[in-house]
Amino acid sequence: MADTVRRLKVRTHRTSLSGETSASDDEVLNVHSQTVSNITMDFFYRPKTISLLIFAVGIVVMMAFNRNPNVNREDNIASGLFCVTFLFLIVSLMCFPNGPYIRPHPLVWRVVFGISLIYLLGLTFILFQKLSDVRAMLGWLYPELLDVKPENKSWATNCAFSFYRLWECLDIYAFAHFIGWVFKALFLRHAGILWAISVLWEITELAFKHLLPNFAECWWDMIILDVLLCNGLGIFVGLFICRKLEMASYHWESVKDIHTTSGKIRRVIMQFGPESFQPVRWFEPTSTVMRIMYVWQLLFVWQISELNTFLLKHILMVPIYNMLNTYRLLLIGAIVSPSIKQYYVYTTDARSRSLGTQCWIFLAITLIEFLICLKFAPELFAKADVIKIGLWVIFQVALT
Repeated sequence: MADTVRRLKVRTHRTSLSGETSASDDEVLNVHSQTVSNITMDFFYRPKTISLLIFAVGIVVMMAFNRNPNVNREDNIASGLFCVTFLFLIVSLMCFPNGPYIRPHPLVWRVVFGISLIYLLGLTFILFQKLSDVRAMLGWLYPELLDVKPENKSWATNCAFSFYRLWECLDIYAFAHFIGWVFKALFLRHAGILWAISVLWEITELAFKHLLPNFAECWWDMIILDVLLCNGLGIFVGLFICRKLEMASYHWESVKDIHTTSGKIRRVIMQFGPESFQPVRWFEPTSTVMRIMYVWQLLFVWQISELNTFLLKHILMVPIYNMLNTYRLLLIGAIVSPSIKQYYVYTTDARSRSLGTQCWIFLAITLIEFLICLKFAPELFAKADVIKIGLWVIFQVALT
């Protein structure tokens, strides 16, 4: 009887004194570098390091020796930077961790990790430059940025509400706002945390609108368009998708075992979806103050990362329509997904002793971006209202 009880205790998930539920050893390990346990297409998962080396060297040789010798210095620098980035990403394919995901292929997430590391190193380099030199670099990429003037447009003009004005605001940016919240819901999968982020961001805009004029919005823009329509509908749709994915059963067959063309196409398309979709529990009935502090840290870093988007755009004078903003948002979105998974395991599993590498990179990116804003715009932050910023921090803690 004692042996039976002992075996049952070993099989059950252990709960630590801090209220954290322990997962299996494989889950804790795989959150750093997930492995493919059920390989159905050997060709796509077989190591090809020699072939990759020949391919990489061939590309470099072709670009280095098949060039016009009369090209200018800027073209040479651009080609050199391209090849450096290319070789770095080739190395990332072979050496970097997979992260917590394996779909559509582990190599995709190794490349995401490599690009995020390049971005972090680039931010660190920018931190040691002058603002004028950084703007010259951006102007080299996009010459139209050299003629951009500071943007001080306020949206809080003529705030009389009408459905016609609300309809006019439903443009491509509102749709992008909605899609962004759908993905946030897919990443976090917790209605309470999502609504807290939504409300806290509106408070962030109120606290910083004396520094960033385009944060000034009409009441209906803030409450109806942002919180209820874009954020609310995005949260609803995202959580609806999560519930459907959680209820689905996952049984994967090899393409070789499927005999119909439509079945093969469907299997290839499903490769771009999740291998499995487990429900998450950010809070447990036995959760302690430490678990709540972990969630507060998540919300606070999220607010800073969102704030960096607008500070960088304002300080570096990059208009909203410029593709640099789009590229950054896509990169941050790709980084955030595995980062949240790693942070979730770190905060909820008692045996996870280290933060995931992708999450570490994301935190470093957020910090360096904010330091760049502080360094390049001291006159902007000198105008900060200490009382408003203090109340903003209090609201961050209280609402969490």
